[in-house]
Amino acid sequence: MSQRKYNYVIFGSDWDLYLHSYSDIMSLDDVRYISDRKRHQLRQNNIVYRIHTGGLNRFINLPLKSFWNKYYFGNDFKDNKPICFIITGSWICLNTSFQFSKYLRRTYQDCKIICFHQDLFHTKINPFSGKHLDVDTERTLYDLIFSFDQLDCRNYNFIYHPLVYSAVAPEDNPQLDSDIYFLGQAKNRLDDIIEIYKVLRQFNLKIDINLVGVPKERQVYNDEIHYLDSFMSYKENLQHLLKSRCVLEIMQKGGHGFTQRVVEVVGENKKLITNNPEIKSAPFFNPKYISQFTDADDIDSNFVGNIRNDEIVDYHFKEKLSPVEFLNFVEENLNVMYR
Repeated sequence: MSQRKYNYVIFGSDWDLYLHSYSDIMSLDDVRYISDRKRHQLRQNNIVYRIHTGGLNRFINLPLKSFWNKYYFGNDFKDNKPICFIITGSWICLNTSFQFSKYLRRTYQDCKIICFHQDLFHTKINPFSGKHLDVDTERTLYDLIFSFDQLDCRNYNFIYHPLVYSAVAPEDNPQLDSDIYFLGQAKNRLDDIIEIYKVLRQFNLKIDINLVGVPKERQVYNDEIHYLDSFMSYKENLQHLLKSRCVLEIMQKGGHGFTQRVVEVVGENKKLITNNPEIKSAPFFNPKYISQFTDADDIDSNFVGNIRNDEIVDYHFKEKLSPVEFLNFVEENLNVMYR
């Protein structure tokens, strides 16, 4: 039986990445995970809901959208503990437009409402209005706001917590099949990725590199690099990661957090080569398992040459990434706030 003071309702994504990441808590008695499939089903089945959530809101703020809030969650907890609602992903924008927080506070006595940003705050554009979220308005909706990005936490006074991850059971791990794994969109960094690949391929390692959305005329080394028209499913991506000894991460500009890729590496005890300049300040950093570089010429040849060494990789940190720990962290902050 949980000793937590609150029951928890997480409004999350139906994307298989998030379903896997939060899987450690899906069956807990004091947790309910509400995916955005609820909203997708309403859109399919109700024309009025489609109008309320459609593009017309960009021209006029349609009234009565809060009518739908009651359809997202019905309290079926078997005790009378207060509820802490955790809003993530696309639910954050819905909360802004649908007065969801006001409905929850009116309906569930003594509830608390938390926001957890798992994307950079400046990228959040409300699909109902077409406008960026306003941080001052957001503060009025929540008791606490968390973010995975350290710079966002410094800029907006959010509370830092890394992305959550539920590790795969050891007995479910497949056999190793590659030495280095990379998956990503080329965007404006294709030349950098190719230069990094040129360096790594000199070590005669088995490199499983997958690039998404590269025009055919720019697909060099196409007998070695896997060029994809669209992202593979998260399940398939995870199998590639589990079969590899090391993961390559090439950060996009503007990010200052530890990405989903890093969370997976730590959770599954894989080595990491990354250009994230902040990785050395991470509480799980270990130079035996993580190598940081700035550009292709800066890659540590000794580290790459030793990737195939048989050694047990263990960051002693995976438990801190579990969504169970995140709930406990939220509870600690609520207890301090309302002591």
